[in-house]
Amino acid sequence: MKKHLLFFFNSLGLLIQLFFGDKNEIDLKRFNRFLKHCARTHFLYEFFLTRFDPKLKGIGIMATSKEFIGRGNGNGAFNVYRKIRTANGSLFEKIYFKSAPSLRRNVFLSENVFDELLAENIVGPKIIHKIEGEFFVVLYFEYYAKKNIDLDKLFGMSTRLSHFLMNKFGTFPFDKEFFQKDSIYAYSKRLLAEKILHDEKSLEIYFRSIDYYFENIRSIKQHCDLKPDNSSFPNVIYDWDRFKLKPIGYDIGYSLANLFLHSEFTIEKFLKLVEESYEPFSKAVDYDTFSKVVGHFFILFHVFFNPTLSNTQLLAYVETHVKSMVQREVA
Repeated sequence: MKKHLLFFFNSLGLLIQLFFGDKNEIDLKRFNRFLKHCARTHFLYEFFLTRFDPKLKGIGIMATSKEFIGRGNGNGAFNVYRKIRTANGSLFEKIYFKSAPSLRRNVFLSENVFDELLAENIVGPKIIHKIEGEFFVVLYFEYYAKKNIDLDKLFGMSTRLSHFLMNKFGTFPFDKEFFQKDSIYAYSKRLLAEKILHDEKSLEIYFRSIDYYFENIRSIKQHCDLKPDNSSFPNVIYDWDRFKLKPIGYDIGYSLANLFLHSEFTIEKFLKLVEESYEPFSKAVDYDTFSKVVGHFFILFHVFFNPTLSNTQLLAYVETHVKSMVQREVA
């Protein structure tokens, strides 16, 4: 009850500002949360959206029917998604803040990358239509129905995708200062400290070692959110909002974490997959560095997705990985 009252009073203040105040002063995160609660009727959703940004008046006009199909938790777009049926087929609607880097990424990828990506038998949904407002931009993507994909296949797609993007854009020197400002770097320290490296000295030694490997690896453009929710059978990869530079092996470690989250981990299978995924990158990085970086991101994301490390072989791999990092520092 208290929570509902708090939301009511917060919404009341937002509505007053929306109808009578300066829209430039409205907190977009707050408005985003408010719209999530409006995602029960299309009329209310579109009414408040176009009240904020009248230039979006065309939203929904081309639809023969509309359906709310999910909610997200990103920062650069409204966290309400719709399936828009038109006379020419179905589209996926997502509304971005005009200043969001993720908006520019999606437009760039749709115009410059996805056609070439088809040669790798990977589909990235292209933008079919957009409506540009004063504050927001509505993108309409090709719609692909969500169908579960085999996780071994998703892992194979992650390797092909990383290799394609490396060939397409080239490799870049690792930017330590930039990477250490990345939220995932700080988060990895906190998460590994809580779950694996419980004393401060071991944590410090480990991260000196992983920094050493990062400095000896190149960075490439990567999807950065390759998980089952962002893929569909047989070969579709959605949600490219986080597309950016990361060390080679980031997406591969991420995909391995998802794979073994849903299947039994064995050291033999893990090492085999790491070795098989290395060949396309062999001219850009040595195997020891590659395997250490992939191992780091695999452990990080596995612990993030599943904090309980109950599999004995997984525990053994984690201990071996950490030990090898500490020994490198000592040596």
